[in-house]
Formats: sequence, structure tokens, C-alpha cells
Amino acid sequence: MLGPEDYSDAAIRDPQTQAWIAKIECLHGGPEYDSEYPRGIPTKVTIHFEDKQLDSGKILFPAGHSCCSSSNFDLLLQHKFELLGRQALSAAALKEVQQQLLQLEAATPAEVLQLYEFKDLLLQQQ
Repeated sequence: MLGPEDYSDAAIRDPQTQAWIAKIECLHGGPEYDSEYPRGIPTKVTIHFEDKQLDSGKILFPAGHSCCSSSNFDLLLQHKFELLGRQALSAAALKEVQQQLLQLEAATPAEVLQLYEFKDLLLQQQ
């Protein structure tokens, strides 16, 4: 999963990244794909090797889409939460915020109001 740092100028200009970009061709799926958006995000990935080809076939609900049933959504969400959360919070603070969010159904209205008041938990800007 890509993080914010993967979109920096340095990351995009990296020779290895540029080599991969040069090998990628994006094609419009046409009316068949257009007709299924926004209900889903119709996608297809084909990888060509010297001796074979791998084809995902059309995927209407890719990993991360709320209707995707073929991926471990909880694991993806956990990873994304940590990936983005560690940009601003220490590991201990991140765990504390995560526990509060995971227990949201049992929270009182006052606890919900204070949910994102974690100024004291933020990492110091350097």
C-alpha cells in the first residue's frame, strides 16, 4: 500500500520508479467499464512476461472498496490506519486512538465529542 511519502517528488523521480512507470500502459475500459461506475470501480490488470501472461479478469469491486468480499478488509483498514496515523502520532498514541475508535459503539456522546481531541498525542514537528 502506498503512503504519502510515495508521492513525493523524490519518490516519483527515483530511477526504479521511473523504470516501472515506463513499463505500465493504462487503457480505458470503454463503455462496458463506464456503465458499471460509480456502482463499482471496474478494473482489470494484465501482466505480460516473456513467456506468459497473467490476467486478473474484470474486477468490479477491487480491494478497499466497501463491497469487496475477496480481501481481508479489516487487515487492510488496520494497515492503512497505521500507515497514515504514524505520520502524526506516536505508536502509543496511535494505539490509544485506535482503541477508542474500535469501541465507538459503546462511547457516550461526550466521549465521541472528545474523540479527535488528541493534540497532546501529536508528534512534535521537527
